[in-house]
Amino acid sequence: MARKSKNTGGGRRAAAATAAPAVIEEVDGGGMGVEGAIVVTTFLFLIAAVVLVAMKYNGTYGG
Repeated sequence: MARKSKNTGGGRRAAAATAAPAVIEEVDGGGMGVEGAIVVTTFLFLIAAVVLVAMKYNGTYGG
């Protein structure tokens, strides 16, 4: 996932990314197969979407 360096929402994304593996491991039971990869990818897209929306309302991203 590409990251922009001037991203003020970076702290929130980093915190979410740190918490995500623990949450996924609990849900998935620790088995990282294709299913696990799909779950992780979906989770990351959700996090990215939330961050982008928050940044948009914050006036940091786009208009």
